[in-house]
Amino acid sequence: DHPPLELLFTVDEERGLHGAAQLELTEHIESRHLINLDSEDEAIFFVGCAGGIDIDIDCELQPLTSTFNSATRVSISGLRGGHSGIHIHERRLNAVQAILDILREINGNEGSFPPVLSLQAGTRKNALARSGELIIGGDKRELCRQAAERLRRQWLQDEPNIAFHIEMIDGSAYHHGYPPAAIECLNRLPLGVIRWEPKLPGVVRTSSNLGLVNTTENTGHWLYHARSSSQEELLQLVGQYRDMAQQAGLKIDTQNLYPGWLSDPDHPWIRNLVESWQRFFASEPDPLRHASVTTVHAGLEAGILTSKIPDCIAISFGPEIHNAHSPDERMSLSSAARTYRFLLHILAHNAYRPHDNAQEDPQ
Repeated sequence: DHPPLELLFTVDEERGLHGAAQLELTEHIESRHLINLDSEDEAIFFVGCAGGIDIDIDCELQPLTSTFNSATRVSISGLRGGHSGIHIHERRLNAVQAILDILREINGNEGSFPPVLSLQAGTRKNALARSGELIIGGDKRELCRQAAERLRRQWLQDEPNIAFHIEMIDGSAYHHGYPPAAIECLNRLPLGVIRWEPKLPGVVRTSSNLGLVNTTENTGHWLYHARSSSQEELLQLVGQYRDMAQQAGLKIDTQNLYPGWLSDPDHPWIRNLVESWQRFFASEPDPLRHASVTTVHAGLEAGILTSKIPDCIAISFGPEIHNAHSPDERMSLSSAARTYRFLLHILAHNAYRPHDNAQEDPQ
């Protein structure tokens, strides 16, 4: 026994919420109460998420004024990676940041950035890059070793598997490199946590992640994913990126803008669901029996769906998941079983509140 249900299944959520973004829902969905089964922390109910946007920057490589007989390749691997929304504030090293640190150290020693022939890092815009590669002209092995050792010591506690491989290679095959202005720009563009929520300690408000760097024969491509719970701040950040990129002679484009969402945590329907969890798991040990309500600095499909469904109130919960959007992603089977039992319970016991004086609507 349960209230009327409308079930919505989406595709391509992991790469950028593309399935939800393509849905036309206004004329087809009658429900005004949305349960989004896509969260990663058991006993935590999410009532809001950040919006986000992709920022693509392309750099035309310039012909080298002289050929390098030798070049230095620096490879970094073994980083934990992680989700650029959920883990952006944690002590996790992005391989791009490590590469930039090495370039900055060489710049500090020599007074200018070395000629950068190639940059490679990451696989997804919304993930912290776990590995990367830097190739610079000339024999810079000693400077690179010093910078890598400093990074290794600095991050060893949080990145115990961090590893560097530095070698000299043949440089004569490289005929193009990054313009110095492009490397200066890459070094100055904001990365990581940009602003915290002023009224929510420990909650990120605005951030940016450089998740994918790729270099072909003539072009460098950088793919950022920026997030914010404030649409105004998100667009301001995009404007800052655009100004800096254009001043450096780089091509910049944005796409896949998606909205954030915030439901009223004191809404009777939301309070009822949270209280139902606490009653249902009252005999369980802490922290399982004490549900909490919060927001998440990551994109959830609920943000897109509520923007398409007028007057929709939404909540998101789900089983325990670790290292989302990485090769180490895993889910607790016992948590999934508990989440499923709770979902059946709230449906069977009609744990929702229609609008006052309104006919019972589907959920």
